[in-house]
Amino acid sequence: MSQSKWILALVSLVVFVLPLAFGQSQFGSLNGTVTDSSGAVTAGASVVVKNVASGEARKTVTNREGFFSVPTLPAGTYQVTVDMKGFQKWVGSGIVLNGSDSKTMTVELKVGSASETVEINAMSQEVATIDSGEKTALISSKELQDLSLVGRNATEYLKLLPGATLTANSAINKPAYDGQVVGINGFAVGNSAGGLAAVNVNGQGVDITQDGQHSFDPGAAGTATPVNPNPNMISEVKVLTSNFSAENAKGPVVVNTVTKAGGNTFHGEAYFYARNQAMNAEDAFNKWTEKSQGQAPGSLKIPSSYYYPGFNIGGPLYIPGTGFNKSKQKVFFFEGFEYYRQDLDGGLDRSFVMTPAMLNGDFSGLSSYGASIKHSAVGAVPTAPAAGSRLGFDIRAAAGCTITGGVLSAACIDPKCTEPATG
Repeated sequence: MSQSKWILALVSLVVFVLPLAFGQSQFGSLNGTVTDSSGAVTAGASVVVKNVASGEARKTVTNREGFFSVPTLPAGTYQVTVDMKGFQKWVGSGIVLNGSDSKTMTVELKVGSASETVEINAMSQEVATIDSGEKTALISSKELQDLSLVGRNATEYLKLLPGATLTANSAINKPAYDGQVVGINGFAVGNSAGGLAAVNVNGQGVDITQDGQHSFDPGAAGTATPVNPNPNMISEVKVLTSNFSAENAKGPVVVNTVTKAGGNTFHGEAYFYARNQAMNAEDAFNKWTEKSQGQAPGSLKIPSSYYYPGFNIGGPLYIPGTGFNKSKQKVFFFEGFEYYRQDLDGGLDRSFVMTPAMLNGDFSGLSSYGASIKHSAVGAVPTAPAAGSRLGFDIRAAAGCTITGGVLSAACIDPKCTEPATG
C-alpha cells in the first residue's frame, strides 16, 4: 500500500472512531487585552498560545482594541507569548485552563528590542474567570491521585465538596450505594446502584458528563452510570453548581469530567488496585449469630474481594518512516483499560425453621428475640391489619379469623398448609 493510502486509511479511522459530536464543556477559552506601559491598547500584536503537553500552538493577533480571543482550547496548561515590533517579547507560563473555563488576562508590553524577553511565571493565580458568573468546584488531577476512593468511580469525590450531602438511608450513616461495586442497569448486589452514590449538591440533583457527552440520566431514579469516570483515565472533575453557560445543557448541577490527553512524548502506567476480606473485620451481627448458635468464629464471614488491574498510554500518533505527524505536534492519542473483578459480599439471607407452635398459628415466640427459635429476630409478631387495609384479611376476618398476641385463630389458617406432604 502506498504512503498516501496509509495516511488516508489512518485519517479515516480517526474520523469514524471519534464521537459524531463534541460537547463544548471539555474546552476552555483564553481572552486578553494587550497594552503598552502607558495603558494604551496595542493593535496588531502577535499572540501565540501553546499547549505545554502537546506543543500545539494557536496563533492570533490583537484587534484595534488590543483584544484577542482563542476559543476551544483543550483543558490543560498553556504558555502565552506576545510579540510586537518595538517592544520586548512577553512570555507567560503556567496558565491552567479547565473544562468550561473562560479566562481573561491583561498583558503589558514594555518598550525594548525584540531580543529582550519578559517572562512571567505561575500565571494560573493571576488569570481569573471574569466573563462568567458560574460557581464551580474543581478536583484536579493531583487530587484525583492523592485522595482515596472506596471504589473506582471518580464522582465519589463529590462527597468531599461543600454543600454535598448523602441522601437519607433509613437512618443509617452511610450511602445506599457507596461506589465500591459497579452497577449494571441500575442494580448492584445488596444495594441500589445510584449513579452518584446518593449524593446531592446544595439540595439539587446532579448530571454527569465525560468529555462533554452525558453519561448519567438524572431523570431516572437509581440509574447507574453507563460510563464510569475512572480516576486513572481523567484529568479533572469540575462541578458546576450554578450560573454556568449554555453549553452545559442539563443540571441543575453538572459534573464535567475530562479524559486525559496524549502529548508530544509517550507516557503510560500500569497499576493494580486490590482489596481482600482478609483485612476486614467480621460483621458484628454475624459474630452475634455465630455465638448464639454455637458456630465456629468466622464461619459466617463471607469472602469478598475487589481486584482492578489496568494500564493506560498516551502520546503522539505518527507512522515511522512516513511524513505523517513527523513533528509529533498534530495528532495525539490516549487509551486506557481497566478490568473489574469483584467477588461481592451480598450479605446473609436470614431465616429460621418454624416451630410446631408456629405451624399451628402461634407466632408469639418471635417476641422473645430468639429465646425459643435460637435466632435473632428476623420477623415481627403478626398483628391484625386495620379493617379495609387488606382485602384478603377482611375476607378471613369475616370467616372468624382473629390475631391476638401473635396467635392466629384456626380460621386464619388454610388447612392445606398444615397437611403433611404425600409422595
